[in-house]
Amino acid sequence: RVAKRRTVSQAVHNRSWVSDIKGALTVQVLIEYLHIWEMLEEVIIQPDTPDTLVWRLSSSGCYSSKSAYEAMFIGTIKFSPWKRATESINHVLSSCVLAREVWTLVLQRFNHVVRPPELDSRLNSWWVRAASSLPKDMRKCFNSLVILVSWELWKHRNACIFENIRPNAQVVVQAVATEGHLWCLAGAKALQYLVLRVGS
Repeated sequence: RVAKRRTVSQAVHNRSWVSDIKGALTVQVLIEYLHIWEMLEEVIIQPDTPDTLVWRLSSSGCYSSKSAYEAMFIGTIKFSPWKRATESINHVLSSCVLAREVWTLVLQRFNHVVRPPELDSRLNSWWVRAASSLPKDMRKCFNSLVILVSWELWKHRNACIFENIRPNAQVVVQAVATEGHLWCLAGAKALQYLVLRVGS
């Protein structure tokens, strides 16, 4: 409530924002508090200078549909756990730390031995090899699972960027189980048994 009544200038002045912090000070809250403190130490309010909006995804600071497209599909944004590598669709869906953890958690519930994608493997190549190693009656189920996990990883990546949530493999796995259940209701019967195992 205080934050809605206080301007940025008022909050920064004499560090008034510190008094707005209420509630239990957990370890995570304290870490975020210190990060904010460090960032605000370099902020200088200039009352006579009008505010400006800067689009951080382009060098000019101005919005363009091209820069938004590149951020979404080509991968110009870097963020944890991908902050040390430029994004690509293969990186997001198979080789980054989060993706590999998700694949490991999902595939360990698979009765058949399917190894998660290797660090340097491409998703499509791994997919073909993994599917061909399974009995024919399991391939349709596996193919649906790969599409489902990839879809949830992509949505989670977007949520991390645009909604500022923290990457969490367990959240993705739960989303796979929840969305997979809806797919089963829509007719993906081959996926039903595996979705029950993922959600357990």
